Amino acid sequence: MTGKSLIDRFFADKAIKQQLVLVTMMTTAFSLVATSCIFFVYEYVQFRNNLITTIRAVAEVTGANSTAALAFNHEVDAKNVLKALGKQDNILSAALYTKEGALFASYQRPSARGIDIPDVLSGFGHQFTSQHMMLKHPVSLEEERIGAVYIQCSLNAVYVKLKGYAL
Repeated sequence: MTGKSLIDRFFADKAIKQQLVLVTMMTTAFSLVATSCIFFVYEYVQFRNNLITTIRAVAEVTGANSTAALAFNHEVDAKNVLKALGKQDNILSAALYTKEGALFASYQRPSARGIDIPDVLSGFGHQFTSQHMMLKHPVSLEEERIGAVYIQCSLNAVYVKLKGYAL
């Protein structure tokens, strides 16, 4: 066998017109695949950033609505505030914590069994797993931290969106 490369052997029996068409088609196909990959990554990153912004806003509103319940130790009121989060399809669970980090009240979507709510909360910020995002946000009353909100939401919407793009 000669030292011809795979490309040389592929193009050896083709007319120059066919070679030009094939090279043009391969270049175009590569460009489309590369652009699609970049688009997928961009959409995924944008979805995550938008989700963080949205859930942080939900946490701020939930915290503002929970200040009285936390300040006066009204667990029933806190549970009612958290139960309202069930109206958003992507929120699987939520919890309120005291300023010491102890679990005060929690909500879990009935269809989200097996989702763990931490008994003790430490630190603030967000974290992603392959299927969920967890956000921990402080609750303040007159510049004093009186507790924290924990929200766990599903990432199913991004996967549905990306599957639609793939199709």
